[in-house]
Amino acid sequence: MDLQSQNLNSHPKGLSVLFFTETWERFSFYGMRALLVLFLTKVFHFSDPDANRIYGIYTGLVYLTPLAGGYLADRYLGFKKSILLGTILMMFGHLSLAFETKPFFFLGLTLLIIGVGFFKPNISTVVGRIYEEENKTHMKDSGFTIFYMGINLGGFLGPLFCGYFSESFGWGYGFGVAAFGVLFGILIFLFGQKRFSDRVFKPGKKHRIDEGNKYSPLTREEKRRVVIILIFTAFAIIFWSVFEQIGSSMNLFIDRHVDRNWFGYDIPTPFFQSLNPLLILILAPLVASFWTALSKRNWKPDTSIRFVYGFLFWVWAF
Repeated sequence: MDLQSQNLNSHPKGLSVLFFTETWERFSFYGMRALLVLFLTKVFHFSDPDANRIYGIYTGLVYLTPLAGGYLADRYLGFKKSILLGTILMMFGHLSLAFETKPFFFLGLTLLIIGVGFFKPNISTVVGRIYEEENKTHMKDSGFTIFYMGINLGGFLGPLFCGYFSESFGWGYGFGVAAFGVLFGILIFLFGQKRFSDRVFKPGKKHRIDEGNKYSPLTREEKRRVVIILIFTAFAIIFWSVFEQIGSSMNLFIDRHVDRNWFGYDIPTPFFQSLNPLLILILAPLVASFWTALSKRNWKPDTSIRFVYGFLFWVWAF
């Protein structure tokens, strides 16, 4: 990452709006996630398998619905309407959870699943489009890196605030804090719209595929890349499937079997959900500097090798 990329003033003005909108949305998402399984087992008295099953279904649908949300935005709604619709649905979803009753709880989860589907793919698309609009595509990678830091900032703060309020005042307050997080994101996005051109939010143009190229066979290099993508995808599925235990079985394990007393203060279980994003915020710049130093010495592993290194550390951790 060069100096120009590191200078935030050189990035499109809209990046800061998207950064904080995403931060507050992730604040609510990860804050609620830190409470979900604990709430199911302690308030509704679900068994561990049932609580984990509900968590798994919710998480799976949260990853699935962005496919539909992206399609609807690109074909019909546009990105601005989709982002606003998604955040509004998520806000009411968290408010529904705050009632602490089963009908409102499952209504809340449904609203959250649909809301994330509209929000998540489209705000990321807008990040890419603001760089294309201002002819700064060479800075797009560093822009997404900054955007990713916003995700982790929200992931760090959400469990702390939602966990504190749920522990100190009750579960409903924890979910209510998550709702206020989304509200802040909505307000930031609404008041920051003047930083974007109207073209950024319009659905993309349709592209015709040349009939001659449509059925042409893949080259050897293209086949190799497809195989690599499939391999990486398989490992990514394994990684995220196990990683999501942080919010389910590991959350229950920490709550019941880890000594959380620190100098006489019992650390709320949701606080531990903040460790992963905190370490990313701290270590990511250090790791990036390490790769930069290696590249200056003409020895920098390609992306696939670095992926393997990360996967091995992950296996070691478990």
